[in-house]
Amino acid sequence: MTQRVVLRPLPERIGPLCVAASYQASDAHATVGGDLYAAARITGATRILIGDVRGKGPQGIPEVAAAVGAFREIAPRCAALPEVAAHLEGSMRSHLAEAERSDDEAAERFVTALVLEIPDERGVVHAVTCGHPAPLIASGGRVTPLTHRRSGPPLGLGGLAPHEHHQDTYPFAPGEVLLLLYTDGVTEARDPAGSFHPLRDRLARWTGTDPGGLVRHVRDDLCRHLCGPLHDDVAILALRRIPLPAQAGSPEAEGTAACAP
Repeated sequence: MTQRVVLRPLPERIGPLCVAASYQASDAHATVGGDLYAAARITGATRILIGDVRGKGPQGIPEVAAAVGAFREIAPRCAALPEVAAHLEGSMRSHLAEAERSDDEAAERFVTALVLEIPDERGVVHAVTCGHPAPLIASGGRVTPLTHRRSGPPLGLGGLAPHEHHQDTYPFAPGEVLLLLYTDGVTEARDPAGSFHPLRDRLARWTGTDPGGLVRHVRDDLCRHLCGPLHDDVAILALRRIPLPAQAGSPEAEGTAACAP
């Protein structure tokens, strides 16, 4: 129940995007930890948020709720993606300042975040990063990180130095191209010998699958790599763009394209 209230399940189809998501808390008794994601439709595009609260487990839930709540409120209102990131920064700083009144550790918290905007009718993805791992594009057996030219500080730390949120734009065409978003619970997972999970190398094996299959492959491979319980919370999102039907926007048109290859 907590997960459904704080993190609403993402639909399998958002505009021209096929979507699959997986969330696993490191605490076996919790359904929500310190990772987060959300999606919002705006006119002619979809905006996506993925983030990771410093630390792990249920103690990060207040920050998760604050970040997701702020995104849901402001994402449909802001004209530009950097403006969304700036509002998220302001909301998180206000939340943490309030939390400090009753929680001495609140001053040490922050949220890494990646905010995306994917236009319906252009084969690109816009991205603003706030200290979060770069997304990966997988296609034809090749995996490419969408490296950021200029990363902003994590949410909550923006007051430490003057900065502007910078938007990068990358190709993201319809077809067998998959965009993978994730938190560092995936890439920083260590096996019993101390080796990190080789996400990029493993992902190249599964570029021909659909978003749901890709998420399952990554999740199952992570379990095999760990040979035991999770050490950190894990969130994984996979997105694939499909061509819009001729009459985009109508319920009948949006129901005509399948999300599996």
